[in-house]
Amino acid sequence: MKQLSTFCIVSALTMAGCTMHTINEEAAVSAEPTTLNTPPTDDPYLWLEEVEGEKALTWVEERNKESLGIFEQDARYNGFLGAAETILNATDRIPYG
Repeated sequence: MKQLSTFCIVSALTMAGCTMHTINEEAAVSAEPTTLNTPPTDDPYLWLEEVEGEKALTWVEERNKESLGIFEQDARYNGFLGAAETILNATDRIPYG
């Protein structure tokens, strides 16, 4: 009997959850339609979306210079760079299609 009571409570809670979920889905459907591809108009960095735009490329180059300066000050930088070049130029693990 105790198991039956527990089953009834769990079933009731599950059904209540399903009903609430259905109501929320209906509310979402009736809301204003939005498009995932529509960028927000109040984004101050919207110009970065132009991947090959002159302003965006200049900004990226400036950030890269700042980052490279910080990396080169690290004593481990030359070791990491050498290891990366070795991996990049390795001929023993070339993937073939």
